[in-house]
Amino acid sequence: MNGLAFIGSGLLIAGKDGLTKIPYATSCLSGCVSQAVPGSAPNVGHFGIWADGIDTVYYLRDANVLRYTVSTGAHVVFANSLTPFAFVGGKSKSAYARRLRQLVGWR
Repeated sequence: MNGLAFIGSGLLIAGKDGLTKIPYATSCLSGCVSQAVPGSAPNVGHFGIWADGIDTVYYLRDANVLRYTVSTGAHVVFANSLTPFAFVGGKSKSAYARRLRQLVGWR
């Protein structure tokens, strides 16, 4: 396991098995089993995760930061070394990617 993040009561796990989820983790007392998140890459290492707690998850896979929108099930590349254009607050996606990698200890 490389990281944990909650979206509502669901616990998302970034790890060597990919991106997985324990639905209703907040009420699970024992025997909780994680399931692969549809659309993610199973059995591929995911090295970090961050979530807004509502609907959006950012996770590290390979050299990419991916954005997973829970409500739509979409996984899209949010940033990598080839996407340096600016967005919110004038910061570049690569600046956010660097900061996320620093936060999870992956440089």
